[in-house]
Amino acid sequence: MEKVGFFRDDVSEAAAAFEEQALPKKMMGGAEGLEISPAGPNAGLGEGLRRMKALNRIDIASMWRVMLRRPDGKNEGPRVSLLAPRGHPSAEAGPKLAAAGLGLGGVDGAESYDFTLAAGTSSTELVQVAVNSLLAIGGLGLTGEWQWTVRPKGVYPR
Repeated sequence: MEKVGFFRDDVSEAAAAFEEQALPKKMMGGAEGLEISPAGPNAGLGEGLRRMKALNRIDIASMWRVMLRRPDGKNEGPRVSLLAPRGHPSAEAGPKLAAAGLGLGGVDGAESYDFTLAAGTSSTELVQVAVNSLLAIGGLGLTGEWQWTVRPKGVYPR
């Protein structure tokens, strides 16, 4: 499976990528998690080139994005981190999520607003919560499309 992909409404490919590449602990090299962010413009140069460019975007740290991580333990659910754009406090996320009716009970961290979902939350629900969170913050880009990226352990733009 690819390390990056795009979607508008159908979250199934992103959910499958989370299950196959980010959820298992014993993947070679391990994964930090699955990042979801607004997609960049499609220059129409072909899907392979678009995926390669998406992996190496330099503007990614300047926008709100979500990192989906595996549960810490058997009885815990998956973790979600809303990563704030460079120069913005992550505390901006809490009030915006609450105003949108997404009372997720998050905790403001140094670089992200973090919350844990219930144990047994499906990957499809997890990706949908991520998208809804980004929409509540106003994170949808000009293209109306989302990008998912499997980030290797310790390697995601800050």
